[in-house]
Amino acid sequence: MTHPSPMGWLKNVAKNKALNKWRFNKRRDQGIISMETLSRELAGDGADYDMPSVVSICAEILTPEEFSLFREIEIEGSDMKTAAEQRGITVWACQKRIQRIKKKLQEHWPDK
Repeated sequence: MTHPSPMGWLKNVAKNKALNKWRFNKRRDQGIISMETLSRELAGDGADYDMPSVVSICAEILTPEEFSLFREIEIEGSDMKTAAEQRGITVWACQKRIQRIKKKLQEHWPDK
């Protein structure tokens, strides 16, 4: 089966691929807050905060379950699939939890 307008089809596919990539990057960028960003935000007056103090402040803000997931994925560098399997949830649910955790942390440091 051939398309009646192969060039038009190709343009639409390229346009849709570019839009999907842009949406993916936009969603990814909205959910990112790094430990380096947190330490810079906490050191707003020029004082140096070390990683353990940033982690302890995050532990105070988040529930124990949220902090456990955040620590495992963001600090220790584990992958989403492993963390999801350990908790008995889907990878998508794990990603949403991380997104909500990052949003919660960003509310405490809105100048990110």
